[in-house]
Amino acid sequence: MTAVQEACMRIGAVTGKGLAAAVQEHYPKKILYPVVLLVVCANTLNIGSDIGAMAASTELLIPSLPFPVLAICFALLIIILEVFISYNTYIRILKWLSMALFAYFITAFLINVPWAEALRATFIPHIELNESFLYIIVAIFGTTISPYLFFWQTSNVVEDEIAHHQLAKKGGVPHLTKSYLKRLRIDTAVGMLFSNIAAWFIIIVGAVVLNHAGITTINTAADAARALEPLVNTFPNAGFLAKLIFAIGVIGIGLQGIPVLAGSSAYAVAESFSWHE
Repeated sequence: MTAVQEACMRIGAVTGKGLAAAVQEHYPKKILYPVVLLVVCANTLNIGSDIGAMAASTELLIPSLPFPVLAICFALLIIILEVFISYNTYIRILKWLSMALFAYFITAFLINVPWAEALRATFIPHIELNESFLYIIVAIFGTTISPYLFFWQTSNVVEDEIAHHQLAKKGGVPHLTKSYLKRLRIDTAVGMLFSNIAAWFIIIVGAVVLNHAGITTINTAADAARALEPLVNTFPNAGFLAKLIFAIGVIGIGLQGIPVLAGSSAYAVAESFSWHE
C-alpha cells in the first residue's frame, strides 16, 4: 500500500499533473475513459455507503432522529463545507479529522484482547484455500489499495506544490528538491502506517468481540458499533463507551473520507476532459 501510494506521489511531484492527466498523456482514450468511469462509479457507491454509515451511527447515539434526515443533513453539511470553505483551510480540517482513527485504537483497549495470540496471528497468519478466506483477502486489498486514493494522492501533491510555489500552474515543470521529496515520502509512509494500524485494530475488535461471540453478520459499521455494547463488560458502562467511541470514529472518518472520494472523482473527470479544476 505504501509503495503504490508513493508511486502516485512521485507521479504528481515529478510531472506536476494529476493521475488522469498523466494517463491521458501516455495512453489512448479507450483506456482513460473506462478507468475514470470505474473510479467515479466506485467512489459514488462509497460516498453513499459512508453517508449511510454516518447516519446509522448517529442514529445509535440519538435514536430520536430518523435515518433519512440524518443522511440528508450529513450530505448537505459536507457540500456546504466544500463549497464555502477554501481548499487550504478545508484540507487542514480533513487532516485533523484523521485523529478519529484513534477511536478504533481506544476501543481495542476497552476489551479483553489476548495480545500474545493476536500478535502471533498477525505475523504468522492462518491461511485457508477456500471461498470465504479468499473473499476476505480480496475485500482487505480492495479497501486498502483503493483507486480513489491513487487519484487523490497524485492531485493532492500537485496542489501541495502550488501552495509551496514550486509549480506556477498545473502541467508546468515543478521545481523539486531532495528535501521536498523526502518530506513527501515521510508524509506518505506515516499516513499509510497509521491507516494500516487502524485497520488492524478494527480487525482485532471484530475478531475478539464480535466473531468470538458468534456474531458474523455485520452489514454496516453501525451494526458493529451496536453489537459491541452488550459484549463489552470490562468495567461499568464499558459497553456503551465502546459503542460511543466506535460510532464517533465512523462519523469522523466519514467526514474526512467523503470529500476525498468526491474530490478524487472531480480531479479524474476534470483532467480527462481538460476542464478547469
